[in-house]
Amino acid sequence: MLVLLVPLVRYERKTRELDAYVRRLLDNEDDRETLAREVAGASLDVAQVVINRATLHVSIHHLVDVLRTQKTRPRTCDSSSPVATGVPFTSARTSTLGGKMELHRQTFDLCRHGFDLHCAGSRELAISQHLVRVTGTRRTTPYGLALAEASGRIVAESGHVLLTTAAMGCSVAAARAALDAGGDVIVMAATGCNVPYPGTSRDVFERAGATISLAEPDAPPTRSAFKSRDHALAHIAETLVICECGMPSGVVSLAGEMLDLGKRVLAFPGSVFSQTSTGANALISCGATLLTSTTGLERKFDCVRERAPREEHVDDPLLQALVANPTRPDDLAHSLGLQPLDILRKLAAYEMDGKVQRLPDGRYAYVPHSSL
Repeated sequence: MLVLLVPLVRYERKTRELDAYVRRLLDNEDDRETLAREVAGASLDVAQVVINRATLHVSIHHLVDVLRTQKTRPRTCDSSSPVATGVPFTSARTSTLGGKMELHRQTFDLCRHGFDLHCAGSRELAISQHLVRVTGTRRTTPYGLALAEASGRIVAESGHVLLTTAAMGCSVAAARAALDAGGDVIVMAATGCNVPYPGTSRDVFERAGATISLAEPDAPPTRSAFKSRDHALAHIAETLVICECGMPSGVVSLAGEMLDLGKRVLAFPGSVFSQTSTGANALISCGATLLTSTTGLERKFDCVRERAPREEHVDDPLLQALVANPTRPDDLAHSLGLQPLDILRKLAAYEMDGKVQRLPDGRYAYVPHSSL
């Protein structure tokens, strides 16, 4: 019961703070006019929102919710207009924001699926059809990372265009793999086209053929921008490939929205003991297409490659245990009936060979081959 009450208490405290803030605005004539102009700028009918000291026809809760909704709603364009097919409709302009993090590129506007987008890079690539999104958790395991890299290469080799957010983890790993394979990549940023975010993914922004965004070219990252971007992704991407994700997760929300829109959602399963696979496993049970191997993903894109038989097989019981689930050395020693020192020696040797990887929490995970 206490766990349920804590968020409620925090909400009530925040509500009181907002209520006091607006009441202070209402007590000052100049501030009251400023708030009225902000409400009018949010495309509201000021006649319906009477900001007056004597009469306030809209409650504080409704006023805040309306303003927040207007602020986070993505800019849209008429989906029936010719530009909805992806034809640019304004002249190019150049970013003037200084700083080392910003990219100084010409941008142009286009409309896709009813969303008014700012774009940088190739016009032809920005209007490409059948975009494929490869995504997963940000805190990925070697299993999810290997699947993301393999999926990115498959998308590139199949001739499809990869749509990425360049977020840490599976998303940026798939983008880099697609770029390394010579594929086309579009970055859909939550920031402006000229503001690479996160900074660790700057190389993807620079190498990608095009960058699109709902935000102005030099806009910084905001929480509302991420929500708007994720909603637009569900409409713009035609196929979603999920490598690894837990619950709750933005990936699960995106997949649910794409399933409701009739889009194709593909997911790799994971261990039932892994928290980073609960979301993918749940989506498979709710309608996502099961992928049992990367070869299965190749079949979905009609680009199955011929491979030579693998020379190495996972026949060591220790590696087989790690394939099933990342495990701590002491748990491995207990389950395999071996001495902890012997387990540590074998793990050290496998880590040197690149067959296992130590995770931040002390567990060891098997590093799979992308040809699986």
